[in-house]
Order: sequence, then structure tokens, then C-alpha cells
Amino acid sequence: MSVVLVERLGAVQVMTINRPAQRNAVNRAVSLALAEALDLLDADDALRVGIVTGAGGSFCSGMDLKAFVDGERPELEGRGFAGVTEAPPAKPLIAAVEGFALAGGCELALACDLIVAGDGAAFGLPEVSRGLVAGSGGLVRLRERIPPAIALEYALTGARMDAATAHRWGLVNRLVDRGGALDAALSGRLSSFEMLWGDAYERVVDAQLDQFKRPIPLPKGHGFYVVVEAMGSDKESDDAQFERALAAELESGLVVDAALATSDSQRATLWGVRDEMHVGFMELMPFCNYDVSMAHAVMTTFVARVREDLGKRFPRAVSYFYGHAGDGNLHAIVNPMEPGPLDALAVDEIVFGVVRDLGGSIAAEHGIGTLRRQFLDWTRSEDELWLMRTMKAAIDPKNILNPGKVL
Repeated sequence: MSVVLVERLGAVQVMTINRPAQRNAVNRAVSLALAEALDLLDADDALRVGIVTGAGGSFCSGMDLKAFVDGERPELEGRGFAGVTEAPPAKPLIAAVEGFALAGGCELALACDLIVAGDGAAFGLPEVSRGLVAGSGGLVRLRERIPPAIALEYALTGARMDAATAHRWGLVNRLVDRGGALDAALSGRLSSFEMLWGDAYERVVDAQLDQFKRPIPLPKGHGFYVVVEAMGSDKESDDAQFERALAAELESGLVVDAALATSDSQRATLWGVRDEMHVGFMELMPFCNYDVSMAHAVMTTFVARVREDLGKRFPRAVSYFYGHAGDGNLHAIVNPMEPGPLDALAVDEIVFGVVRDLGGSIAAEHGIGTLRRQFLDWTRSEDELWLMRTMKAAIDPKNILNPGKVL
């Protein structure tokens, strides 16, 4: 019997500690299995989020004390307790908590990015009542998640915090009915949203058809295309929910056509439009590539303004836009299509000038680098720049971390 069950549900990996008779206490085998599962989560580009839960109505009661007495340690070098407390995965991790999350179990939940709990769950660091110390990050993380004075009270008394109280203090993100934590963590929520302007879609799918012989998912000719994905735990009900939502948008006219993936291969085809966009732009190299952000309400204005201003300076310029617009991020690819060397500075001034006018930022997810440092004060105030430099100096007083590239 595996001590950790690993299940893949679309883009979600569920990891269930499977020692219900021991209330999912963690021994070394559990830590090794969880560490292996978390490595798989980070290594697989198709996986986007992980969920940790426990079998049999309990999340985790902490360290397996019997194994500890026998000389076994559940901490892994460089990984910590349960293979996660010292080195959490790069991808989001959700704790779906039912029953007890005590001692190391509470520290495991705290090592996750989000916590969903069923009514009746209990959290706590009872080590102090046994003359021990919560040494796997719980004392540090608890005071980062709830008010420090409240965290201190629970750390000094070893008292249990019920799920409702944990939700009220902000430790628990979502409180659901008893037994519903995993379903809530997997609930059919939008997990991915990628947007392409129509001309970018057409250029990309034409290139992919030519290079990969990949069929075009939707007819060309529309103004915008999006690739969306939702998570879920019940295929039948989740499919029905998604189809109802899609039907409502088709009826409203917001959506005019759609293609649904019904298999992993079809899903890969749809995501390939976004994930392998580079084949559509290779012929434009060298080009200027931008990663900017702004409010949703001005995105179409931004694109129109950039194209208008580019046309005045570079009449033959081409530009393409796409991005996961839900967080305000847009990517732009621009080639002036002029003879001679690429005039990147002139293009930068046009694009960043529009970003500044619309109250956006010249960098979103990819940072500043060195080429665009001169434009920092176009969208950030002197006070903001001073704060960034002060924070940099505090964490890197000897300036050894990417000198010249990080403020």
C-alpha cells in the first residue's frame, strides 16, 4: 500500500497521505513519497497546481512518534518535514484539511500557499505542552498568516484553533462543510486564461499548421481568441457547469465560437496555440519583445495607441499582442520592418510612452533587466524607486546578487 497516493486531475496533482490508522502521521516513507510527488509537480509543465490532503477524514497529526522513538527522522536534508517545509514547490500548493492538522501536520498546512478547511477541522502547535518546539517552520509561518499576538498566544498555550476561528483570522482561505475540503479545493474554477489578438492568432496557427501539420482549432477572422481551463473533481458535473457557462456567453454574444477539448491530446492541441507561439514569430527576428501591465479597461486602447504611434514613425511596422490578461499582463512583439539595424530605442520610447500615459508598468512578470533601466522613472515615482533600492540594499548589502540587473 502506498503511503502517499498521487492522482492527476487535468492540470491538478492531488497528493493524499494514506495512513488513516495513524491519522496520517508522517514517517520517513511519507516524507520521501511527498518529496518525489512534489518534484513531479514542478517538473511537469502540464501541471499547474498541487493539493495535499489526508485519507480517512484527518489531514495529518504530525510526526509519527513511534517511528521517531525507533530512531527514524521524518525530516529530509534540504527539504524539511514531509519533504516540503524547507523547500516548497515553485507551483501553487493547496492544503485541503479535514479533521486534525496538529503539530507537524499544522506545519505542513502552513507550508502550503492556500488552506481550504472543512468545518470541524482543527489546527494547532501543541509541542509546547510536551516540552518540545515546533521546529519545522510553524512558529515563523503562523505569525505571518495571522496577527502576531494571536499566533503567540497559540504557540505559548498549545491550544487548538477550530476551523471557523482559523478562517476568521485569515489562516484558512475557504471554510466549507465537513468533508468538502478536497472538493472545494478542486472546485470548477477558472485556472488558466490566455488571450490573443486576432492577427496574432492567425499568424501563429498558420505557422503551426505549416510546421507541425497541426489543425487550426477555430476559424480565423475574429477579433480575439482565448484559451481557458477550469479545474474540477467531478468530470460529469464539471463538464456540465462549464458547458452551461459557455452556452450563456454564446447566447449573450460575448463568445461567437468555441472548441472544447475532450481528451488529453485535444487539450495539448489547444494549449499548443499559446505554448508554441514562437514558431509564428521566428520570421520577424530580430524584433522588440515587451512584457507590460495595465488595467483591463485600457488594454484595447493601449494596443490601438501603440499601433497608431508606431505607424507614424515606422509606416511598415508590424505588432502582435497576447498575454494572460487576467492579471493585467500583456506581451507585445514589434518589428519596424525598416532596412538596417533594429532601432530598438525608438520602439521602446513609443511602447513605454503609451504605457506611461495609461498608468501602466513597463515590466510585469519578466523584470527590468539592463536595457530598460532608463525607463524606470517613466512609470514609477521617485519614492517608489527609493523604496526598491532601499529594499535591495537591505537584503543584499554587498551587492552580489545580479549586480547592475537588480535595483
